[in-house]
Amino acid sequence: MTSDDNDSLGEITLETALVLREVVLETLKEFPPEAQESIKTYMKFRRLLSEESDRGCALVGAAYLDEEITKLLRSRMVENKSNSDALLNQGRPIGTFSAKIRVAYAMGLIPEDVFRDISAIREIRNKFAHLHGPLSFDDQSIRDQCRSLRTAIPSKKDSSPRARFIHVVTTVFTAMSIESRKARAQVPENETIQKLINDTESALTLVKRYADEVTHKAKTPSDAQAMADREPPPPDPPEAAK
Repeated sequence: MTSDDNDSLGEITLETALVLREVVLETLKEFPPEAQESIKTYMKFRRLLSEESDRGCALVGAAYLDEEITKLLRSRMVENKSNSDALLNQGRPIGTFSAKIRVAYAMGLIPEDVFRDISAIREIRNKFAHLHGPLSFDDQSIRDQCRSLRTAIPSKKDSSPRARFIHVVTTVFTAMSIESRKARAQVPENETIQKLINDTESALTLVKRYADEVTHKAKTPSDAQAMADREPPPPDPPEAAK
């Protein structure tokens, strides 16, 4: 773990870290199995990013979010791999990281703050990936984007850009990991579809019947008037004898 990653935690020795680890593991036993798994995932991923260089941290962090948001989208699709692959694989309609972020937000799977943060993380990733020269989290453009991250920000406001990046990435990753485990969308059963068709046909029949009645009532006065118009006018009264 680098010194930057300890900004919001303070400097700790290896001995203290081992003691804290035992405390955390003991505390985890009091949580439900699902919560234990989520916390372990968070800790493992945070440690992975902390051991990376700045460039590696940005690339690996974004790659994990890309993979997790893909799982989240798949979890809301029917279980048909060939169909979801046709949408989510590279070169497909929503195969890019950017498209997945936008679709997840449009579907209500992530809130606006997370949408903005993942978009910023993607841009940070792109800068590290496409700039061949030296680049770090201390560069002004990277620093500014890290300062804009808002999801579960560390309590210490002056935490380093790298620490803030790692904190937000691991928090969002863990949250999406939990969300993607929820029940998958299901294809309606044939009986359900048939019932929907029958109900729709019944509703349309009622609407048509009502429309016919309204049309008939609307036509009745005009028809009577039309018939009256077609009758020959009565003869003129005879003129009085002069």
